[in-house]
Amino acid sequence: MTPAPTEWDLQIEQAVRGALNLAGKSDRVAISFEYEADSLIWVTELIPTTPGAAAVRVFGDEPGELNLTIGRTWLEVWAVDDPLDWLAAVIDAVAAGDLREVGGRGVQSLTRLRMVTRRGVVTGGDLFVWPWVRRHYDAY
Repeated sequence: MTPAPTEWDLQIEQAVRGALNLAGKSDRVAISFEYEADSLIWVTELIPTTPGAAAVRVFGDEPGELNLTIGRTWLEVWAVDDPLDWLAAVIDAVAAGDLREVGGRGVQSLTRLRMVTRRGVVTGGDLFVWPWVRRHYDAY
């Protein structure tokens, strides 16, 4: 039996949909909100229709924590003042094509995220980013 989504799961989905609507890009992406029984999590996923744009997968283990896969980079995010606003800004940047994957040396690292978006500068809490590769994604 599939458990009901938590309030946090629903807030994540609403933040993603709201950001896409504000960006005027909701018609350029397929959005799913589904329970993954093998992982025991509710996942909001964005599959863009534009070739070269980044897919997004997001879920929250605990309220205030986010796990995202954007393109080919995985981020675990915590210690941000307003995680839903932070998520909305990131979704806006991804939809606009204002996201670049960048990094330093090594296979994995702890770092902080800084992204210039149309909503201003977005910084993250402590992030575990995997892998360190440079890529640019197109807008939705």
